[in-house]
Amino acid sequence: MSLTARVLKTMSVFGGVQMLTLLCSVVRMKFVAIWLGPAGVGLFAIFNSSLDMMVAGSQLGLRNSAVRDIAAAPRGSKQERLLIAIVRRWGRWLGWLGLVVALVAAPLLSLNSFGELGHTWQFASLGLLLFLLAMIAADQVVLQATQHLKALARSTLWGVVGGVTVSIPLFYFFRLDSIVPAILANGLMCFLAARYWSHKEVPTLVPTVTPRETWQLGRRFIVMGIYMTMAEFVTQLMSYIFISYLNMVGDSGQVGFYQAGYTIVNRYVGMVLVAVVMEFYPRLAAAVRSSRRVRVFMAHEIMLVLLVLTPAATVFVAVAPWIVELLYASEFEVIVPFITIAMTGVVMRGASWCMAYLILSRGDGPVYLLTEGLSCIAALGLNILGYQQWGITGLGVSYVVWYLLYTMIVVAIYFGLYHQRLPWRVVALFGGCLAMVAAASMIALQWGALMATPLAAAACAASLLLLVRLGLR
Repeated sequence: MSLTARVLKTMSVFGGVQMLTLLCSVVRMKFVAIWLGPAGVGLFAIFNSSLDMMVAGSQLGLRNSAVRDIAAAPRGSKQERLLIAIVRRWGRWLGWLGLVVALVAAPLLSLNSFGELGHTWQFASLGLLLFLLAMIAADQVVLQATQHLKALARSTLWGVVGGVTVSIPLFYFFRLDSIVPAILANGLMCFLAARYWSHKEVPTLVPTVTPRETWQLGRRFIVMGIYMTMAEFVTQLMSYIFISYLNMVGDSGQVGFYQAGYTIVNRYVGMVLVAVVMEFYPRLAAAVRSSRRVRVFMAHEIMLVLLVLTPAATVFVAVAPWIVELLYASEFEVIVPFITIAMTGVVMRGASWCMAYLILSRGDGPVYLLTEGLSCIAALGLNILGYQQWGITGLGVSYVVWYLLYTMIVVAIYFGLYHQRLPWRVVALFGGCLAMVAAASMIALQWGALMATPLAAAACAASLLLLVRLGLR
């Protein structure tokens, strides 16, 4: 199988898994809304948001930072086996850390969320899930870094489906009292699936690993994980500040419109970028010591991502009004111009993400934190300016300018700091894809979404032809 076909297969597999995960989430929340009502939905959001915050603070970016170390080790070597054992032990250590964090934070979370201590035991019980989630992260790292991507997809699929299957009866029989048990049950099913597939495909072959070895060899990816955690914190902080600003100068409806549009642009279209994380990142990490291999892999990945993103973006432009109505409701049509304009930024996002993964592959934590921090601060300022000038539509403009700046920052690092380069055919393809999506957006804004359909069809045909030439069999 050619590299192009392999990456496209990874995109389709993990894109399908993400779609099913999203569908299971929708089904779960539908039953919560029917049987538990608005109070149940609210409790679900409170406990899950608290869980997300504790996960970010206790896992130290293990899910992404450890991939590069295992992937960079020679396949099947003693070093790789040792790192696998160390990552799994770090998963247990961070699980215990999460348990302690939950026990300490439980009273504060109960007071801040409900104004009293009556829910302390529920927040404390989430520590059990934090323990499981840390070990899930370690098992998923091992599968991804060793390129057992099919097993990773299967474990995710079975975990999600199993979690929904177990949760629904709990909602029915125990109603509001089922929220935390259902969250725990979902995590347990995901843990069992990840543990089964990870140890089936990649058993731990190192009999003993001392705590000293665990600390010394694991310190590097934990430090990198801390930088990644800090970058994620800055991202969440900037998002929180803008949403608070939007709620203050507008209202909760404006926040809802922004969240809906941003979700469509990032989550649904962004599914095609899943292979960048799952397949390209460990492959790049394994080749990072060879400048030539990095150039070849980077050129191929950028071309492939552009050829998949461009038809997806132009099709979204052509059918944006119907997608919005299908996913939300007719009153959300105000976000259609936002989505239409933002699709041009999606193209820049795809190319810049590929180059940004070189920073992670090299383990340059300070550079990664600086890059993401500058990007988030710029995004906040641009969003405020765009909303002040053109309302919700202006957020599409700010999205495009944001990713233009981000691309410029990443290009400067890629060329200036790492002394890499891209073939002219890649630069030309990037310019052509950008022009095609921008043209489709302008046509849709000026004459209606359907008028962009011929350009979307042309983008699909051209991309298919170029994919065949790139090596698809």
